[in-house]
Amino acid sequence: MGREWLADAVMYEIYPQSFADSDGDGVGDLRGVIDRLDHIASLGIDVIWFNPCFASPFVDAGYDVSDYLTIAPRYGTNDDMAELVRKAGERGIRVLLDLVAGHTSIEHPWFQRELAADGPDPAGDRYIWCSELPASGWARDMPGTPAWVPSPGPRPGWYLKNFYDEQPALNFGWVPRPHGEPSSGEHPWSGGQKSSTEQPSGAQLASGGQVSSGERPSGGQLASGGQVSSGERPSGGQLASGGQNTSGEQPSPGGPHLPGGQLPSGGQVSSGEQISSGGQLLSAGESSSGGQRSSGGQISPGAGEEPWRDAIDAPGPRRNRQALRDIIAHWLDLGVAGFRVDMAFSLVKDEELNRGYAETVELWRELRSWLEEAYPDAVLIPEGSEPRTGGSFAFDADFFLVIMDAHASLFDNHYAGVLPFQPSREPFFDADGRGSTQPFLDAWAEARDGHPDRPIIMCTADHDYDRLRCGPRTPEQLATALIFLFTWGNIPCLYYGDEIGMRYLPGLPNVEGSICNPTYNRAGCRTPMQWDDTPNAGFSTADASKLYLPIDPADDRPTVAAQEDDPGSTLAFVRRLIALRKATPALGTRASTRVVSAGYPLAYIRGDSHLVVLNPRREPATLTFETAVDPIWTEGVCQTEGSMQVDGFGYGIFALRA
Repeated sequence: MGREWLADAVMYEIYPQSFADSDGDGVGDLRGVIDRLDHIASLGIDVIWFNPCFASPFVDAGYDVSDYLTIAPRYGTNDDMAELVRKAGERGIRVLLDLVAGHTSIEHPWFQRELAADGPDPAGDRYIWCSELPASGWARDMPGTPAWVPSPGPRPGWYLKNFYDEQPALNFGWVPRPHGEPSSGEHPWSGGQKSSTEQPSGAQLASGGQVSSGERPSGGQLASGGQVSSGERPSGGQLASGGQNTSGEQPSPGGPHLPGGQLPSGGQVSSGEQISSGGQLLSAGESSSGGQRSSGGQISPGAGEEPWRDAIDAPGPRRNRQALRDIIAHWLDLGVAGFRVDMAFSLVKDEELNRGYAETVELWRELRSWLEEAYPDAVLIPEGSEPRTGGSFAFDADFFLVIMDAHASLFDNHYAGVLPFQPSREPFFDADGRGSTQPFLDAWAEARDGHPDRPIIMCTADHDYDRLRCGPRTPEQLATALIFLFTWGNIPCLYYGDEIGMRYLPGLPNVEGSICNPTYNRAGCRTPMQWDDTPNAGFSTADASKLYLPIDPADDRPTVAAQEDDPGSTLAFVRRLIALRKATPALGTRASTRVVSAGYPLAYIRGDSHLVVLNPRREPATLTFETAVDPIWTEGVCQTEGSMQVDGFGYGIFALRA
C-alpha cells in the first residue's frame, strides 16, 4: 500500500479538549470523538489528526508530555484510542497523532530523574544541562527559541528549554563549532552584527512582553499586559497595546528561525552555505574534511570548553533516538497511521540554526529508513516545511502553517491579533479586496522548486492562531476561501468547527498556555464544538463554569444540528465541495495547477481540464477568458463571449470544453 494514500486524503484536525465531552467533566475526550465519528465520516474525511493526547500537566495544552506511551486520563485510556482507531477504520478514516519529539514536560520521569541527580547520568543525559551559563545564546528571544532555565534543584545549574520553561529540550546532540565560526551573537545572515533581540542569560518574557532577566511569569506563561484587546483589529497591523516590540527591531519574516523551529516556507537553507556529501550544512568556505571526530564518526562539538555540548552520536542523544523509535512503534502497533511532528526540526541544537536543521533532517532520514522496513505505510508530517539539504525527503509532505506568511497572506485579517514574526499584509481573501496572492504563489513555487509533485498541506485554520471566520468575515465570504483550499492542489485539512463556520472568539482568558506571544491569544480558535441548541451547544453536560473554554454566546451561533438539513448551509457546502473534489481527480493533489489570473478574480486551471474562478472581495471583478467552458458549480458568475463577470464573493468551477 505504501504512503501514497496521503496525497489523496482530506484531513480533519481535532483539538481533543474541545470536540465532544462524553463524561460531563467539561473537557472533550476520546469517547466523545467515537460517538461523533459518523459526523466526521459524513464530511468525506479520510484522516483525523489529533492534537496531543498523551499524559501531560497541560501547561501548553498537551505539548508538554509526561508519558508518551499513555493517553491522558482526562481523554480516556489506551484502549479507548485503540477502539477509536478501529471504529474510524471501519469508516475508511485513518488516525494521525501529534508527536512532540523535541521536548517533554518537567514532570516526565526522565526529567525528574535527572533533576534529582548530582550530575550527569553515566548512561548519558536525556536533557541538556550546564553548570555555568554560556557567554551568549540564541539571537532571537521568542517562543520556539531555546533558552536556559535555572534548575529548581537539587541538580545545580541550568537546563535548556524548547518553548515554555516547563518544556525542557531533549538532548539530540549539537552540531560542531568549526574553528573560526562566529559566536552565537554574530550570524552569517546578518553581516556579523549582533541582533538587538539577543536574549540575556536566563531571561524570561515579563509583563507587557518585555525581556527581564529577573522575572519569570508563573507557569511559564506571559504575564498580564500581553492580552490582545477583544474584538479590535490593531490598526495597520501594528502590535496591540501591551504587546510592543521593545527591541526596536521587527523579527525578519525571512530569517532562518521562526516559531516552532521552522524555516521560512519552502524550507531553503540560507545563502552562503553548502551541503557536504553526507548531507551536513557547512558555512561558506568550510571544508567537510576538517575537524576532530568522535568514536562514532561525528565531529566533536568542542566539549572541553562546553561539556554540555554532546556530539550527535554521544550516549544521551543515542538514548533519545532509540526512545523516539520506541514511542513511534508503540502507537503504530496500536493502529495509528502516522504522526504530525511538532517542532520537527528543533532536535539537533545549533545557535546558528541552519546546520542544526540539516543534522536534524539526517536524524529523520535515519528514522525514515527504519520505518520503510518496519512500518512502510506510516506517514510523517512536519510542523512546517522540511529543509532542503540535497538528499531524500524524510517527511511525506510540507505544511503551510496558519501562522506562516504563505497562509497568513491569504486569510489573516488581524482580528485575532498580530503575528509579530510575519509582515503585516492585507489578506487576499477579504471583502476590501486589497490583498495579493503573490506571497503565497512565491512560497508555493519555492516549495515545489525541484520537487514539482511535493505534497503541501494547508488547513482552513488550526489550533495555533485564528479561524477562517474571524472578525467581520461572514458565512457568505467563506465560500471562496473554502473552494480555494479544496481545489488549489494542496492536501486540505478541515479544522473542527470550520465545517459549520464557527467563529473565532476574542477576549478569552489564557488557558493552558494559549497566550504564547503577547500579540495574540490562541484560545479564541479552541472553543468547544457547537453541536446543537441544548445547553453548552451539546458539547458537554457540565456546568458552563466548568467548561474547558466558553461556548460562543451569540444567539445565532452555528451548530451542526441547525445546518444538518439546510441545503444552503456551510455544512452542506463543505460536504458538496469535498464530494466534488473526490469525484474530480483534476481538482485533487496530483493534477497540475496553472494560474491565469492572480488578482481579482483569482483564476486557475487544474489538470488542463477544469477552471476555478474566485472573487473574494465585495466588488465585482472581470476575467478575460477565451476558452469555452461548461459550468459545474457557480454562484454569481455571468459568462459572456470572451469574459466572465463575477459578483462580489462569487465563484465558479467549470469544465474546459475539449
